[in-house]
Amino acid sequence: MTLIRRLGIVLSLVLTGLLAFAATTVAFEVGLRSSGTIGAKGGGGGGAFVPAGNYLNTSRNANAFLFSDPDVQLTLTVSQTSNSANPLVGPSSSTEETDVQFQLCGTGKGGPCGGGCFIPDRASDFSITRDLSAAALNTTVTATTAACQGTPVSGFDFPFNLSVTWSGGASASTFTNNDRYACAGYTTETMTASANGTNTTATVISSPLGGPIGPMDANLNAFDQRILAQGTPLDSCPLLGGKGAGIGPQPPGEYHFVSSFASTSVTPDDASQAPYFVSAERITNEFHPNGETATTQTATELHVSQFNPFFFIQACYVVPASAFTMVAGLQGASLHASIDPSTPMCEGSSSDGLPPAFGVDVTWTASSPVATLRSTSSSSCPQSHFGSSGLATAASANATGAISSISTAFSAADASLGTADRTFLIAGPGSC
Repeated sequence: MTLIRRLGIVLSLVLTGLLAFAATTVAFEVGLRSSGTIGAKGGGGGGAFVPAGNYLNTSRNANAFLFSDPDVQLTLTVSQTSNSANPLVGPSSSTEETDVQFQLCGTGKGGPCGGGCFIPDRASDFSITRDLSAAALNTTVTATTAACQGTPVSGFDFPFNLSVTWSGGASASTFTNNDRYACAGYTTETMTASANGTNTTATVISSPLGGPIGPMDANLNAFDQRILAQGTPLDSCPLLGGKGAGIGPQPPGEYHFVSSFASTSVTPDDASQAPYFVSAERITNEFHPNGETATTQTATELHVSQFNPFFFIQACYVVPASAFTMVAGLQGASLHASIDPSTPMCEGSSSDGLPPAFGVDVTWTASSPVATLRSTSSSSCPQSHFGSSGLATAASANATGAISSISTAFSAADASLGTADRTFLIAGPGSC
């Protein structure tokens, strides 16, 4: 039951189940919160969703690290970012900036120790190739060079020079993701591409310490995101999506995960207690490794949790499939379950803090339009490829009901309903 519960929770809370990408990319937020939580309220165009228009965000990053040399310690990150927004209504905007953040200590050689963050005086001081095989930083930092991120450079006499060269192979790891969100006539299409260099090393020359220092461990990566938004979102449109882990290490093959769930907060009769969080979830997981017999696992689960400063409750019960019913089209759901000491629990779960026997009766009624998120993603690296596609739906809801011995009657307007259906394809023996 452990595998079922883990995958089910990931799918219901994250929904999109995006493969985590190893590159240290910079995530841009231009208003569309594709990493929002299910059931959250929309922003009516005021912050939760971008207005209709076109948006482009890019980042090119170069890092270098040296910790093994007893005489010199160095960490350096260069981030070159650009953001442009072209809404259909209102002015367009565009920003570009290169930040260099570093810490350099040469105490073993009698040199200074310092660092900070600065914006090079010339944009051309930093360059990086399109295939991420090489990059270069050659800049002079003066007393008037602009600081960034609230950490001005200190510990060095001005002016000083900082020169870094990165070299390696062509890009080896890539990741692409396409999402289409839709709710009540409002749509966004988000296209994301990331890449990570391979076999990268860096060499540094600095006027405070001389050089060259290195070669040292390094990394080059790139991030591009394009967003097309159309229509006007309603305040009631729920957000959808998430930055989630993938399915974990699996042999090559095809994997299909489906879940439907309903959740709500419950105010207990004892006003001194923190709210309880209750969710019901139906899970079907299909595993078909290449050359092996396909297997299917199913479960219906009841989750009850409570967070307070003195005690933490997180219980998971396996209940009959008939205990949880979802109305077609996410119009509502119902949960009617009786828990007693003989009720099986999810592996690793505990009922500490809950009554030994109680009944749960909850009815959900949708209170918002249904939002959908269609997503496809692909990643590749030497000898391995990973692809996924899926559909997630969500709606905000009102919930009413009772939990015996906990809440005689409750009503919650912040409940949610959702489904997730995602397929993963894995090819090749390696892993990214």
